[in-house]
Amino acid sequence: MLKRTMTAVSVVLILATLSSSSFAFGWREKKGFDSGKMIERFSKDLDLTQNQKDEFASNSEEIEKASKDIHDKNRQLMEKVRAEIAKDNPDEKFIGEAVQTINQNNAQLQMKRLQNIIQFRKSLTPEQKKKFEDAMKKRKSRDLDSDKK
Repeated sequence: MLKRTMTAVSVVLILATLSSSSFAFGWREKKGFDSGKMIERFSKDLDLTQNQKDEFASNSEEIEKASKDIHDKNRQLMEKVRAEIAKDNPDEKFIGEAVQTINQNNAQLQMKRLQNIIQFRKSLTPEQKKKFEDAMKKRKSRDLDSDKK
């Protein structure tokens, strides 16, 4: 009984972790991440050149495709985890390995996104970098305020 309870608690924690990490980066199950709107906003706010827009758009499209692929892989793994948990004697080793794989997939995706931001920042002029930093501070402040609600 205790083992089953611990397994159930583990699954709930896994699902909570997965959902929070996917939403943290703008992924929405039904809508998807809209890199086009982000590029438009950056283009307008930072007065990007056509070359800057094209490079950022290309990198963002690659990340968006990778994101969909990783989310699909993670979704399939979670279906297998749910099926395993439903068994009378679930394979805890399999569940643990699946969770590690999901976490590695999410970390890989986060690194791709961060690398894109780093590369994007390198392409900015000093004036654009200042505007970008100000926008990030506003976003951080807004995100912190929404967490308080």
